[in-house]
Amino acid sequence: MSSSNISPVTEDEIPARGQWGRKIEYFLSMVGFTVGLGNLWRFPYICLRNGGGAFLIPYFICLLLFGIPLFFLETAAGQFSGQGLMHVWEVCPIFKGVGICMVIVNVLCAIYYNIILAWTIYYIGNAFIVPLPWTTCDNTWNSQQCVADRGVLNQGKNFTTQNHNLTIKMFNIDVDNTTTSNEYTWTNDTSKEYTWTNDTSKLMTAQEEFWQYNVLRMSSGIHDIGDLNWRLALCLFGAWLLICVCLSKGVKSVGKVVYVTATLPYILLTIVLVKGLTLDGAIDGVIVYLKPDFSKLLKLQVWMEASIQVFYSLGATWGPGLGFIIYPEALGQLPGQNIWSALFFVMLLIVGLDSQFGFVEVVIVACTDNFHWLRSRRVKFVIVVCFANFLCGMIMTTEGGIYIFQVIDWYIAAFIPAVFGIIECIVFGWIYGIDRFSRDVKLMLGRGIPIFFRICICFITPSILLAVLVYSITAYQPPTYGSYQYPDAAVGFGICVSVFPLISIIVCAFIVVLNMPGDTYKQKITAAFRPSSKWKPAIKEIQSDYYENGTVKQMRFFEKVKLNLIGEKNKLKE
Repeated sequence: MSSSNISPVTEDEIPARGQWGRKIEYFLSMVGFTVGLGNLWRFPYICLRNGGGAFLIPYFICLLLFGIPLFFLETAAGQFSGQGLMHVWEVCPIFKGVGICMVIVNVLCAIYYNIILAWTIYYIGNAFIVPLPWTTCDNTWNSQQCVADRGVLNQGKNFTTQNHNLTIKMFNIDVDNTTTSNEYTWTNDTSKEYTWTNDTSKLMTAQEEFWQYNVLRMSSGIHDIGDLNWRLALCLFGAWLLICVCLSKGVKSVGKVVYVTATLPYILLTIVLVKGLTLDGAIDGVIVYLKPDFSKLLKLQVWMEASIQVFYSLGATWGPGLGFIIYPEALGQLPGQNIWSALFFVMLLIVGLDSQFGFVEVVIVACTDNFHWLRSRRVKFVIVVCFANFLCGMIMTTEGGIYIFQVIDWYIAAFIPAVFGIIECIVFGWIYGIDRFSRDVKLMLGRGIPIFFRICICFITPSILLAVLVYSITAYQPPTYGSYQYPDAAVGFGICVSVFPLISIIVCAFIVVLNMPGDTYKQKITAAFRPSSKWKPAIKEIQSDYYENGTVKQMRFFEKVKLNLIGEKNKLKE
């Protein structure tokens, strides 16, 4: 068949993108994505470290001044244009590379985030073993330094340690009013001899040993990848299988799943909370935790950490020690420990699934928006994406996998979210113009952007984000895992991971400018900052009357500021 007989595919023939069945499904999906694992295990630690209840003051202030405005901006832009990350930047084509950068970051997050779900599935399986394997020291993976009671680590004098059915009591010996620290030697059998000291810094709780020696099977460092942990690999496969099934039909399938995943965690959390408050000393613990230390509010670091926590709360999450060591230890103290542990980790899995839906769906939508033929083959494409991510994540199920996880996590979370936020505020607040965008929102909602959000998006939010970015860079420290120090090569790899996605912004900017109409580079650059014909409402009924691509008159700085704050009263052009 000759090429002249092939008719081009019209816009009407392109398979349509999936649409949410109901508004409540979209709302629940957003709730599920924003309330991630960081709210469950990072926030409590950060809160306690930075003044207890007093930390809620800077946290909610930061949430109000830049978290919510930025969340509104991203949501409104996506809903108005009906475009994914790759095409929403048609609002300012020179920044198309930001979309590619975001897709790359989402791919990296999806790969390493799902290992957290794999750990969670592993704990769910072990929660049905009686007694809980992380509450005892008589398992095959335990060392001679294992203690079943964390109180031992805090006593430092008289304590009991149990290992392999052997109980040894150790004391500081007082001779002639002099306290000495002695080393004790005993034999468990004729072939092994063990030496112990009353130096508690060498001890590890049963929960820590279960995490390090059973779940992770940690090697000595990132240089030693070691063998594959096939049990953990199966859990990772199960996690990706869940994602694949839930995303196979797009928002139609996700819309049904979120009825469970976005609501069940709150039910389970409430049950655990009520049960916890019935225990002896629970109220005292809550008072200690929430007792405000207002002196902490005078420290800049507290405000910076509150700002960074907003990113964790509204997006991805990092740092797993609290979730897989402290929480299991606390659950092991409850009557019916197996039931509570299973419920807790099921809840953790559900919360993680919601966030993972967002990471993976962003990548899928970005690809199907560029290659429309994939939309009619979505199920197969989702399978390919999930399986490819599974293969990439297999490296983190090895004995050295936790070190790789930590490096990627450390550098992805360092400053990239702040960079994205600053660019979004500049583009929609100043280049495209917040007043212009407000009129777009009015077409969609019937009302424009409130003045408070205008002020935040144009001034307050980018200022805070810039401060967070500077703080992240100046306060930078190489990653560590416990006492382990990463070699320079690993640090260099981590820096490359964080910088690589940003390169796409610069490269794409050059390509866009070169392809823009104009006789001179000045004309091309000017055109690259104007919205393209593809920036339009997702609602087809108003596309024909949409005001776009008009020549924006030149304004002085203070005229632009006034326009951004209060807008224009004149109506849209016919």
